[in-house]
Parts: sequence; C-alpha cells; structure tokens
Amino acid sequence: MPAAAIDLDAARQAHALWALLPAAGRARYLRRAAVALLDELDDLAPRLADETGWPVSQLLVSELLPAARGLSALADDGPRALADTRLTSRARLLAGRSTRVVQSPVGLVGVRGPSASPFAEPLLETAAALLAGNAVVLAAVVPRLRAIFLRAGIPGELLMDAPEDTDLDAICRRVIDLPRPGRRGMLLVLAGAQRERVVEAAVWAGFGRHPAA
Repeated sequence: MPAAAIDLDAARQAHALWALLPAAGRARYLRRAAVALLDELDDLAPRLADETGWPVSQLLVSELLPAARGLSALADDGPRALADTRLTSRARLLAGRSTRVVQSPVGLVGVRGPSASPFAEPLLETAAALLAGNAVVLAAVVPRLRAIFLRAGIPGELLMDAPEDTDLDAICRRVIDLPRPGRRGMLLVLAGAQRERVVEAAVWAGFGRHPAA
C-alpha cells in the first residue's frame, strides 16, 4: 500500500499538539482506555474470540484483563519514567551549571504484527508510544484495539490502521515489531485439569485461526 493512502499530514499535525500535552495529561487518557476496556469486556471477549479462534476464557485471563491492568500501570508509572533526569553533580550545581536528560517523542511510530498476543501486547505497545507523545500506525493487529483508545477520547488522527503490506519503515521514525508466534508440538496437561478445558485448549491449538494457535 502506498504511503499516500494514510493521511500522514493529519497524523503529524495531531502529533504536534499531542506532544505538547504533559505526560500526566496523556496518562489520563490511558486510564480512560482501561475503563473503556473493562466496560466493553462482555461484548469484546466473544467478538475477539470469533475473530481469533481463541477460547473466551483464555482471552479474558491472558489478554483482556492483563491489558486493562497494564494500561493502569502505564498511567501510574509512565509520567515519572518520562520525566527529565538531572545528571549534574552537587558541585557543578552550586557553580550554576546543570545537565539534564530530556525525553522527547520521535513522531510517528509503527506497531507491526501479527503477534503471539492478539490483544494485550499490541495494545500496551501502542499505549506506551502514545504516552511518550507519539502518533501510531497499526499494521496487522486486531482492529478492535483502536476502538478502545478512540472511546477514551484519543483523536483518531493519532492512531491509524494500515493494511498488512504497508511499508511502515518508509513512513515511521520507529517501528515496533511484535514477537511473532512460535510453533509448539506439545500440549502440557497438569494433574487435576478439567477435561472440558483440556479438550477446548487442544481444539483451539490445532485449529485456531489466530497465528498463535
């Protein structure tokens, strides 16, 4: 897909304003996204199960609930991690000199799948990029991920979907490649496991539509 098909000018304009917002202000949007995710949990889990082939229970335990917790953790810890760091010794400070490490956004960040994690990992990578003041282009990730952020009030120009064949390296200052799923040849069953859950897991592993299967 040619880069012109994505409105890069709109993304850059939105990013310029977004980057001016203090990190604590951007963190508030992540908290709203966590609330939006929990609000939509009952509807999102079965829809995501249909799209990925994952069992609903597996999505809730390993993807959706950890994603909500991760958003809250990023909102709590992110502003402190992004704050300027003073590297000046006390002697130089008394002499009127100081050195600081200043964190600044890179601009347009690409998040590229598919991932072994169909929801949590792409969502948290996207959230971290937004928290750092960047705009994000998503390629080959679950479409419903973007809707969570939009419901939280993040402008659509900051978060754009792109087809899988988009050359993110050509249009983004930085690209995050999500860890791809690896194949496994063994199903580990622990003593006492419920038979129905074991069968569900085995069927999903053998025939699930998501690459992680």
